[in-house]
Amino acid sequence: MDCMCQEEIKKIKARLATSAGHLKSIAEMLETQPCDAVLQQLLAVESNIRNTGRLILKSHLTHCVAKDIQKGDSASLEKFTSVLDKYLL
Repeated sequence: MDCMCQEEIKKIKARLATSAGHLKSIAEMLETQPCDAVLQQLLAVESNIRNTGRLILKSHLTHCVAKDIQKGDSASLEKFTSVLDKYLL
């Protein structure tokens, strides 16, 4: 994304890497851990991914959409609300 600063990108990549590593560990847990433990860990990954999505949405709104609106591009806000609707489902 060209509207995110490098610091935001770094944070998001770190969160995604954490989730990917966690998922790999969960896959290994399937053979040794009870189902409830696996499910608990899946919830943790889901939460991290959802929070990462929120960071991206916030960044997109405060940087990309705001910049486009200042330029007079109202279509950007319409696209954002469409994405937001899908994300909130």
